[in-house]
Amino acid sequence: MKRTLLVLLFTALLVLAAGCTQTPAGQVPAAGTPAPVAIQPAASAPAAKVITPGDLTIRAKEAAAFARAHGRAGAVAVFNDPAGAFSRDAIYVFAEDYNGTALAEPFEQDLVGKNIRNMTDRHGVPLVKNLEETGRYGIGFVSYDYPNPHNNSQIEPKLSVVADRSEERRVGKECRSR
Repeated sequence: MKRTLLVLLFTALLVLAAGCTQTPAGQVPAAGTPAPVAIQPAASAPAAKVITPGDLTIRAKEAAAFARAHGRAGAVAVFNDPAGAFSRDAIYVFAEDYNGTALAEPFEQDLVGKNIRNMTDRHGVPLVKNLEETGRYGIGFVSYDYPNPHNNSQIEPKLSVVADRSEERRVGKECRSR
């Protein structure tokens, strides 16, 4: 029973890099134009690091290992620190339990302790429910729109990697062609 209370979404990572999803300075996207996934920096600007799904997966695995080693309380304390070890390179870790209670939200501390299970994005995507469902398979990706704390909280497309901290959760199903 304790396993079902384990932190599921604490390793959900968001791509929040300036240069990963924001419009270049001085440009305004046309109405109805989706935000770009990546941009080319201006010739005079230093190249921004593009965050890849692989980068997110590595960070998710690091966060899951940290949570296993330090327990729920120890991990949540570190994950809630916006200047901590799990909030770097424009990626941060947040956590919810399987009941939908926010445990770690480094850039939205007012959500910690609240049930956000029914939260949706601007398009009605049930993001917390999708994160929970994905986490039950062990690890996976979820996309949705969400405010970017690294870009004045503008709502932008996000990609999260969700990982359950318990090593016992594994995808037990596979697809086979007949």
